[in-house]
Amino acid sequence: MKIWRPWLLAWLGGAVLGVGNGTLRELVLRRILAEDAARQLSTLTLLGLLTGYLWLLDRWRPLPSTRTALSVGAVWVVLTIAFDLMLGHYVEHKSWHTLLADYDLSSGKVWVAVPVWTLVAPALVRRARRGSDTRILQSAGV
Repeated sequence: MKIWRPWLLAWLGGAVLGVGNGTLRELVLRRILAEDAARQLSTLTLLGLLTGYLWLLDRWRPLPSTRTALSVGAVWVVLTIAFDLMLGHYVEHKSWHTLLADYDLSSGKVWVAVPVWTLVAPALVRRARRGSDTRILQSAGV
């Protein structure tokens, strides 16, 4: 439970990144790009932001195992989807049909990449960081 508390609270930082990214999309990208292109670029931007955020989190509170990292990712996915749907429905007053359409790859929507990445990214970042730490130590002659 000790490792879970900071990672559970850290999900809020990811939510802030998501809201900030969505705000940037609405205020800037949609003025210069078509809606689908703005959403696709915004999704890619959020994936990059989340990756950097996870990298910093893993430096601060390293996850002890791949299994733990996948568990954190699974919890974050549930929280992310619930937040996305609740915010969209109750704050933005979008219909459930409209909200769920954002998860439809066949219509060019790529938002589903965010929950998929959120699931696997903690484990992948953990693995990449362990590899980079090992390479740094080896290059230092340790």
